[in-house]
Amino acid sequence: MRDAWLQIAIDHNLHLIYRAIVKKRYERWMTAAFGAGISVNPHLAAFPLVAQVANNLLRSFGKDVLGIIISDDNSEVVGDIERFQKLLRVTPGALHLDRIIEKGFFIDSKKSRLIQLADLCVLHARKVEERKLGLEPKSIDDRGIELIQPLIHRGEESFPDVIEWLKNVQK
Repeated sequence: MRDAWLQIAIDHNLHLIYRAIVKKRYERWMTAAFGAGISVNPHLAAFPLVAQVANNLLRSFGKDVLGIIISDDNSEVVGDIERFQKLLRVTPGALHLDRIIEKGFFIDSKKSRLIQLADLCVLHARKVEERKLGLEPKSIDDRGIELIQPLIHRGEESFPDVIEWLKNVQK
């Protein structure tokens, strides 16, 4: 069943854009950037990176191609993600979102087969990252990983720009 679902993503030329956040490294960065006791949800740190890659991918498809970000419902970050998206649409330079339209939408994955498919793809992308970290691989994941590998789109994020932007936004 999993392979049939992933085949749907392949058949429709889905582009999987994600950003892995290594929690221990992220916590060290957060403490260095904001001081002890300040916590920034890792989804908020990943969003500008993912949005930038998505924006650049849309740009590569042609000058009139636009997109919209639809996310799995996450009440912890909805307000901040909406604010970030608005800010990034008016931010000049490398982080400017000129291809992402409207505000984002948050949908409970139980109500959307498309979000469920994205969750399944991200699950296997996470398995790739876990293997890079040296975690014990499970053979049951091998085929899923093989199927999603060609769907993964790596972009050229402006990581230093995002870090600086995050510091400014969180202050």
